[in-house]
Amino acid sequence: MSSWTASWRHGGGSARIAVEVSHWAAIVPLVQAGAGVALLPTKMADDASRYGARVHATDPPLVQHVRLVWRGGALSPAVAALLDLARELDLVAEDPEPQPPVH
Repeated sequence: MSSWTASWRHGGGSARIAVEVSHWAAIVPLVQAGAGVALLPTKMADDASRYGARVHATDPPLVQHVRLVWRGGALSPAVAALLDLARELDLVAEDPEPQPPVH
């Protein structure tokens, strides 16, 4: 269950998940076929509206939390510069302890 579904239910709402997909490209066609509704990033929602989907903004706006991800080991100069900039802009929390690789 997604975090928004858990939050929705915690707030007293109910949701029946009819379909879950792992590929973004499948969402709009499923909605257009009547499978239900979807929460989409703005760009995807704008694209969906061009194909006839009805699109409404959420109020209050929903926030998606994202993480920076990079490979372990030595960093390329470009990655190191991006991480330095993210730290300067206070976009990165303290460096976490390295996690062992999952195999």
